[in-house]
Amino acid sequence: MDWCLFIFTYVIAVLIQSHGFNIETERSRVLNVSAEWFGHRVMQHSSGIIVSAPLDKSSNLFKCSYASGSCSPINIDGVTRTDDWGMGLSLAVSPTTNQLLACAPHLAHPCGKNMYLNSVCYKFDGKFLTPAPQNITPGYQGKVAQQPRVCAILVFWSDLGPTSIKNL
Repeated sequence: MDWCLFIFTYVIAVLIQSHGFNIETERSRVLNVSAEWFGHRVMQHSSGIIVSAPLDKSSNLFKCSYASGSCSPINIDGVTRTDDWGMGLSLAVSPTTNQLLACAPHLAHPCGKNMYLNSVCYKFDGKFLTPAPQNITPGYQGKVAQQPRVCAILVFWSDLGPTSIKNL
C-alpha cells in the first residue's frame, strides 16, 4: 500500500511540473512560410522578428512583420547557397545597437584532398541596409602548401627498465 501511495504521489508531482503553458494565447500569430525548419530560431528585432530556416535552400533568414504576418527573405552575401550550411542555427541580437549576428556552423570547404568544416557568421546592421553584411569566418584555414609531417615516438613502458628511461 505504501508503494502505491508513493507512485501515485510521484506521478502527480511529475505531471504538475511538466504541464506546458503559453504566455500570450489570445493575440498569437502563425506565420506560414514554406521553408525547411522555419522557426528554428526566433529573435525580436526592432518592431519585427527574425526567423531562421537553417535547411532552406533559397534563403535561411527571414524578417517578419508581426502586424501584417508576412515574411521577406534576408539577402546574405548576395549568394544563394545550395548546400546545407545551416545558416541561422545560431542567432543573436544586440539590444543596444540592434545589430544581428547569424551563424552557420556547417560551412565546409575543400583544401587539397581534405575537407575543412568551419563556421561562418554574418553581422548585419540594425536596418539591414548594408549591401553585403560583414562576413566573419573564425578559424578559417586556407590551402596548406605542404602536407604536415607527423612524428610520433612510441614508448612501451613495460619493456623499459628504470635505467633505460634515463638513457632516452
